[in-house]
Formats: sequence, C-alpha cells, structure tokens
Amino acid sequence: MTHQDFKLDGAALYDSSSPHQRIVVYHFNIPIDRCETIESIETIQRQIETDFPHQDRARVIVPLYYQISAVYTLVHRETGEIRYWQGSFNPRSRDLGQITSFRPFDVQTFVPYVLSHSRPQYVLNELNNRVDGQESVWSVDEILSIIISIQATVRTTHIVFARHPHLLSGGGHGRHRGRKVFRLYLD
Repeated sequence: MTHQDFKLDGAALYDSSSPHQRIVVYHFNIPIDRCETIESIETIQRQIETDFPHQDRARVIVPLYYQISAVYTLVHRETGEIRYWQGSFNPRSRDLGQITSFRPFDVQTFVPYVLSHSRPQYVLNELNNRVDGQESVWSVDEILSIIISIQATVRTTHIVFARHPHLLSGGGHGRHRGRKVFRLYLD
C-alpha cells in the first residue's frame, strides 16, 4: 500500500425525531495534484462501496448522493490580499460554491463523472462563473483541493457503523454527532 495525501472526514448526524437512523456525511478532500488521477477517484469509490455495500441497501432510508466542491484561494484585485476559501465568495449570493449539484451515486458513472468535473480548469471556470455578472473585488486565484461530499440517511444497524462505530458516539451538549478523520490508501 502507498499512502495518499488525502483524507476522509466522516460524520453521522443525529435527529431526535428519528433516533434509529443517522444522516451519514463523508467529505473526501483531494489535493488538486491528485484529483485527475483515476487511482484517487477509484480509491474513493472503493471506500464508498465498502462502507455502503449494495447488499445493505435495505438499511438505507435515503440513498447515497454526492456533490463536488472545492477549496481555493481568492485574491483581492486592489490590495493583492490572499484568502483561503471554501464555498461562495460572493456575499450577495447564497450559492455554496459547488462545482456540481448533488446527484445519485452510481458505481458505473461515478469515476468518469468525477474525473471530468474535477479538472482544475473546469473547476476554476465553474467558480468564476458563480459571480453571476456581479462585480467583486475578489477573484479565484488557485484551486487547492477538490471536495467530494456524499450523504445518505441510514438505520443505526447499517454496516457503516460496524466498520466505524465511533460515528454513533454522541458529540455532547445535546448534539449527537460522531466524527472521524482518516487518510485513504491505494491498494
């Protein structure tokens, strides 16, 4: 196995109106120099298929959906100030700075779709198009990483909790949220 320099941040969100289910959210953070490699995207797909196997779909309330977004730097056109950013940099817009909207996870189309929608130039164009013609003193300067977010609502008996039991632990202060960050490896 070789270590890859990207990670998965996983969380399970508790809803008191549905105590026997959780919204599981994964955020895969891929540095820009790794986002165009098929091995990186296949590693993410294997992780998704391992944690949400097809045979455990009976315990899925809302199926898997995924979305692509980015982490990037902004540059102030007048001062040259640089900021690290994720999401929309336009204060007049509620757009989340997403590259794609949420779409259903399909093992047949996931890898080609992510590869085609995470190319640096494509991401840069999508983010710069989010300004919607409104003037801003900030512009996207550099794409640092791609974020692939997935989410599904599952029963607490789902296999993902057998593999990652810490996700069922509570977060305290009335917020029941288990969380884990771990690095991914290529086989």
